[in-house]
Amino acid sequence: MITDILTIARTLFSLKGDLAKARRDRRDRIADYFDGISKTVGEVADSLKRREVPHGKCAEMAAYADMLPATVGDELGAEKAETLAKQLKDAHEVELLFSEVGGPDADNKIAQLEEASGWFRATATSIRAAP
Repeated sequence: MITDILTIARTLFSLKGDLAKARRDRRDRIADYFDGISKTVGEVADSLKRREVPHGKCAEMAAYADMLPATVGDELGAEKAETLAKQLKDAHEVELLFSEVGGPDADNKIAQLEEASGWFRATATSIRAAP
């Protein structure tokens, strides 16, 4: 699940050029959306570092997944947006990550979540910075 979130974040970053073609006001709303995902994923990583279950974050991630087609569908195309939304929805149960980060590889898995958060934040920044 962690690698899925990271893959989605990297994929969306690779599509930043398409997203940056939107009107300025729309780009700002799209960037706010990606900032929200970044914040949620970062909060999940912080909870897991403290060995706490990230309560409520599954619902947030599910909401972001549901919003994805309406948020970026015009820029990416409906089919691509729906595919990405499904992938994000499949990986939304971040509370279950608590069991995934147990063991000796926990720090690496948490680092992957932090990286995903960074990719979402970088996507937002790139979209805002586009001329």
